[in-house]
Amino acid sequence: MTAWARTAWEAILDVLYVPECGACRKTLFGTEKSVCLPCLSALEATDHARRPDDNPVYHTISSHVPVQGAAAGFVFNDTMREFIHAFKYDNRPDVARRLGRWWGERLGEQPLAANITCLVPMPLHVRKERERGYNQARELAGGLSKALNVPVVYPLARLRHTRQQALLSQAERLTNVAGAMRADATTAGVQGVAVIDDVVTTGATMAAAVKALYAAGTPPVYVLALATAG
Repeated sequence: MTAWARTAWEAILDVLYVPECGACRKTLFGTEKSVCLPCLSALEATDHARRPDDNPVYHTISSHVPVQGAAAGFVFNDTMREFIHAFKYDNRPDVARRLGRWWGERLGEQPLAANITCLVPMPLHVRKERERGYNQARELAGGLSKALNVPVVYPLARLRHTRQQALLSQAERLTNVAGAMRADATTAGVQGVAVIDDVVTTGATMAAAVKALYAAGTPPVYVLALATAG
């Protein structure tokens, strides 16, 4: 599917598809899309975007690889856990797009947003993406893109299928994703690249992606996660 066709299809779904809330499963009406207002209100925003070079996510990532800045939009609380479960395991990419838009609207109010020129979603291995039917980081990036008015680009690819990171220790996570990604020259020399993922914990997966971009000639990047569990 071309980028234009994908955008058109997503716009049609946003208009026609009125599902239940991705967190509480309440039926949605009116202007609510994919998530209900009470559940959105239950999300706990961080202040990371105000201090992108001095927050827990930045310190976690920069302990593995240098970055320009890093920020998670929200705390991984019970409501966020339900949302992430919905878009990772319940076939709800619409929830990821809606949260990406919500996240981007808040990020756009911070000075950090002015430094971001393009968004790079964390890639899934082709087998995992085929099983899920979509890449949730790509859906998040699509929502962010609309809010920030910057393009989404796709220089990263997974070279091999890796074990689920959540089941591994920190040392095992680093080994699991080491060398698992490759980047092409799409963002070589481009300033203001931001890598997008759903959750950052130990930072191992994000660090592997950043290293792949650097190896392909991308200048120091920003790291953005929807939520932080650390």
